[in-house]
Formats: sequence, structure tokens, C-alpha cells
Amino acid sequence: MGRRHNLLFSKGFTILEALLLVTALAMLAGVLTPVLSSHERAERDRERAAALATLQQALEAWHADHGTYPSTNGAWWGDAPRFGAMEDSGPRAWIPGLTPLYLERLPKDPDESLPRGDRGFLYRSDGQDYKLLLHKTPESYSPASPWYDPVRPTWAWQISTPGALHW
Repeated sequence: MGRRHNLLFSKGFTILEALLLVTALAMLAGVLTPVLSSHERAERDRERAAALATLQQALEAWHADHGTYPSTNGAWWGDAPRFGAMEDSGPRAWIPGLTPLYLERLPKDPDESLPRGDRGFLYRSDGQDYKLLLHKTPESYSPASPWYDPVRPTWAWQISTPGALHW
């Protein structure tokens, strides 16, 4: 029995068998990588959509209490450096006054590997209307999406009041 065991396992892989194994593993990785990557992108977009819905509810609660929306005097404020690198809470929050009473903190984009520059959340309001963007971070764009931005159809998602839709 011992001798038979040695004969079965002492040879190892031939170079051809090793190459076939490596090729098969590479093909499997090639098939799985896009599937896993697609799932990760979809999950980040679900998080982004949930953040927009939460912010919309908080803005409507603010409006119900104050009769206006938090104002930036018509300027774009955001967490991206190009738009002020505002904070996610406190007096320098990119939606003024919304934290901590209506939300503990304002959200951040789930993909922290993105270069910041002009990517991230942006908010603009004159008090009467508002527009909130996810600027250059969503990973899917569709005219059928509830977050579709007619002004930035291929690089932003938005929620807004009707008067601010085309800002």
C-alpha cells in the first residue's frame, strides 16, 4: 500500500498540466472579476440613492418647520474641494443647519477612492428652491432613473424642487 501511494503522488504536475491549470484559473478570474466589480458598483449606487432619499426627507422636514429650505444664497456648497470642502456637520456643513437636528451627519460618497476635486455632494438653495447633486460619483445613468438630472445627464444625480430642476 505504501509503495502504491508513492507511485501515485510522486510524479507531481507536468509543465503542460501546470500551464493548463494556470490558464483555467486565469479564465475563471477573468469571468468573475467583472461580475464582482459590477455588483460593487451597483451596491455603491444603492447607497447613493438611499443617501439622496434621506436628504430629501430631511430637507422637507426642515421646510415644514421653517417655511423655507436651508439657504446657500444661490451658491453651490459641497464636500468637494472645488465647492468649498465643507464639513458633514456643524456650522460649516454643506447643507447649512440640517445637522444635528434633522440628520446627525450629512452623507459622504461610498467610494472614497475617487479623486475629490469636484466630485461629491453639492447643494444649492435660494431658500425657496433647492437642488442637491451627487456630482461625478454615480456609476450608472439612466433617463428612467428618479435621480436623472436633465442638466448633467451623464455625470450627476439630483433631487430638487421643480423651480430648481434646471440649475
